[in-house]
Amino acid sequence: MSKYKANLNLKDKNNTLTNIFIRVKKNSKILDVGCASGYFDKVLKEKKGCSIVGIEIDKEDAKEAEKYCDQVIVADVESQDWERKLTIKKFNHIIFADLLEHLREPEKLLERVKKYLSNQGSILVSIPNIAHVSIRLELLKGDFIPEETGILDNTHLKYFTKDSFLNIAKQVGFDAKWVSQSSFDFPKEQIEKYLSGMGLKVKREALENLNSSDAVALQYIFELVPGEISKTDKMEEKPIYVARQFLESVEKEKKNEIEALKKEIKHLREEASRNQGLLTYKLERKLRRLLKK
Repeated sequence: MSKYKANLNLKDKNNTLTNIFIRVKKNSKILDVGCASGYFDKVLKEKKGCSIVGIEIDKEDAKEAEKYCDQVIVADVESQDWERKLTIKKFNHIIFADLLEHLREPEKLLERVKKYLSNQGSILVSIPNIAHVSIRLELLKGDFIPEETGILDNTHLKYFTKDSFLNIAKQVGFDAKWVSQSSFDFPKEQIEKYLSGMGLKVKREALENLNSSDAVALQYIFELVPGEISKTDKMEEKPIYVARQFLESVEKEKKNEIEALKKEIKHLREEASRNQGLLTYKLERKLRRLLKK
């Protein structure tokens, strides 16, 4: 089994597969290239009634994917063995979810699959963004350390920015119909601490650059179509600033707790004041009775 698995929450707009799911039309014929164990295909079949052909190099994953795909071909996608095995020859969507960065020549595969698109068909692609703020800061420090998973996954052979990928797509005859991203930002305080630790003076322009849309993009998601188009639909919403939203929620929670404590203290003071008044009244009555004796 491969190391790649995903929990798909369709309510999470910052999830790469959710973004791809939104672009898939109902009852589509899908070619899922690098389908892994079929966890995404399961959702596509159940929620959108898709017919799916999967291609997967890992035999165990392919076996699992057979539960959800109409056909699974075990093959290296950069070979040509899989093409003659296809039971469906035209697809509404061809999906490359976090796959192209693992290939030696991704541009050649993009060019090859063009003939399998139906009229009005599209290619849905997600790629990690090598220009993410975390990588920029790491390179600034002189580091470039491979990881088990993530942007610097130790099995990645290619690295992309948004523009470099779009250039490759155009070279092989595709244009972007739609572009979106999943995001993860760094708090400004953390960036300032990181840069200051290297003896660098932190300017407002640098912080703005490292919190820009392109800097916080963890992954880009594209819908590609053959030819040229006059307009590319960008994200309908602004990038999701995950860390910022988390810190804001913590701050809001703290404020709510403080307000609740203030109300409780006010209530206790009022209660204490009432009790003190009652106690004073009782003592005065007792004192008056004693004085009458």
